[in-house]
Amino acid sequence: MPALVLLVHADEGELRRLDRILGDEGYLVAPASSYKSATKLLRSVSPDLLIAAAELGPLSGLQFAAESRDEHPHLPVLITHTSLDGEVEREARLRQFGFVTARADAPTFLDAVRSALGDYRALGLTIRQWPRKFLASLEVRSEHPEARLVDVSYGGCRLLLSGVADLNESTFEVVMHEPDVMLRLKRVWSGPTLNPSQYWVGAQLAENDPAQINRWRDFVDSI
Repeated sequence: MPALVLLVHADEGELRRLDRILGDEGYLVAPASSYKSATKLLRSVSPDLLIAAAELGPLSGLQFAAESRDEHPHLPVLITHTSLDGEVEREARLRQFGFVTARADAPTFLDAVRSALGDYRALGLTIRQWPRKFLASLEVRSEHPEARLVDVSYGGCRLLLSGVADLNESTFEVVMHEPDVMLRLKRVWSGPTLNPSQYWVGAQLAENDPAQINRWRDFVDSI
C-alpha cells in the first residue's frame, strides 16, 4: 500500500481539495478537520506523513504537530499556510518541520510531500508497499450497516461505513458477492468523514486462506 498521510485542515473546502490532490497521486489519506478529531485519529493511525494547516481554528497546527512527535518521534511533518508567512515558516523550521504554501500549484505541493517521505525512507522506516485502485463505491456485507469499498490493493482496502457509532473491534469480516470472497481484515486506522454519520476505515488483509487471497488479488487485478 502507498504512504498514509494524516491531513489536518480546519477549512473543509481546502481539506477536500488537498485530499483529492493526494488521492490522485495514489496516497492514502486520513483527513481531519479539527484539532480534536486529528488528535483522536492519531490514536488509531500510524501515518507516514503529517500535513497540518498552520491554523486549526483557535489552536495551532504547529502545536498539534509538536504533540504528535511525543508518540511518533520520527514522523515527518509538513506545515501548510495559505500564503508565504515568514514567522510561521521560521517557527516550523525551528521545530524541524517542513513548510509549504497549500495554495501553491500542485507540483510544488507534491514535491514537498515526496521530499518529506524521502526523508522518512532514508531512516529505514517502512512505507506501505502496494498501490491502491479506486472503485465507484462497491457495496459489501459486513458486521456494519451500509459498508462500501472505495479503494483496494493487494494488502487491504478502505471502507466507508454509515450509521456506525463505535469502532472498537480490531478485526472484522467483509463478504463480497462478485467475486465470491469472504475476507478477514484488520483495522489499521479509522476516523469520521466530513459527513458526521459516516466513517472511514483503513484495513489490511488478515486472511490466511490462500484461495481467498488469490480471489481477492484476482479481483484487484480486474479493476
